Amino acid sequence: MGEILSREALVDRVRAERAAGRTVAFANGCFDILHVGHVDYLRFARAQGDVLLVGVNDDPSVRRLKGPERPVNSLEDRMAMLAALRGFSPTSSNRRPTRCARNTRWR
Repeated sequence: MGEILSREALVDRVRAERAAGRTVAFANGCFDILHVGHVDYLRFARAQGDVLLVGVNDDPSVRRLKGPERPVNSLEDRMAMLAALRGFSPTSSNRRPTRCARNTRWR
């Protein structure tokens, strides 16, 4: 199972992975109601680097993006669900709203 890290721990992890010579890919999204599109996106993102880190939009950010009835699942539940998937690690929260999840390589 993957890890759930604070932002500070995530920064430390990125530094450690880079120091070890690994390429770090980053994916971000709401991941409120997990579906096959999310899985495909995460598979693609994972293929972009040696390690995939996943950012999850926090609840206020999801509400701003998706509407007042969202999120259906809390940030903690969404992060736990993603951390349980195999193939990437770790997961962290993100306050910044994004209209679409973007994949970025961290070098």
